[in-house]
Amino acid sequence: WTATPNGKITWSEQWSAITGQSREELERAGIRIAHPIDGARVSGKWRNALANGTTFQDEVRVLVANGRYRWFSLRGVPVHDEHGKVVEWVGVIADIDDRRRLEENANFINRASHALTSSLKHEETLRALAKLCVPAIADWCAIHLVREDGRMNDLAGPYAGLYLKQARAKILEDLAAAGLVREQKTIEHTVGVHERCVGGGLPLDALRRAGWKHVADDGCRGCDVDGAA
Repeated sequence: WTATPNGKITWSEQWSAITGQSREELERAGIRIAHPIDGARVSGKWRNALANGTTFQDEVRVLVANGRYRWFSLRGVPVHDEHGKVVEWVGVIADIDDRRRLEENANFINRASHALTSSLKHEETLRALAKLCVPAIADWCAIHLVREDGRMNDLAGPYAGLYLKQARAKILEDLAAAGLVREQKTIEHTVGVHERCVGGGLPLDALRRAGWKHVADDGCRGCDVDGAA
């Protein structure tokens, strides 16, 4: 990519192929497709490079043509005339999404491992793990334990004392009220659970009382659960 001395990006077929931006959109609004978290930082670095005539470099999530964000490495260098005046900017943009996601996944695993071993109190461990998931892999996360009678324990906060099905419905209701649910679909399937393998000794009839319609004791072939509740 290239840009004028004052930073106006010049039209690029390659840029259009990546982002889906038309020439008119680029000329009218400029580059306005960086991730909201990255946008202010990238703009600040670009303004600083323009003001000082120095190299611009950053890694940023860009909204691409398929509607998703991908990580790109951006680099721009000023081209000077014989008097040292910037006459244009020349730069490259490289897709580094695979590399960044591998790094993020490895980092998340390391932090999750630390969280799981940092305390002997399972309440503290699970709270730390839930906080770690947002926003690394999810916009919202909750980890709940279930008592032997099939109800949520006290760690479930506002959902404590509810059966699994009731808690699931209340959680969806709260997420929908916050505008975080686009669509809900009901999917029924048989859940194969071996009674001896359910955590905490939770009996199958507790799952049935909780509202699970299709629960079958399928056997475990050496404690390999056929399905997951």
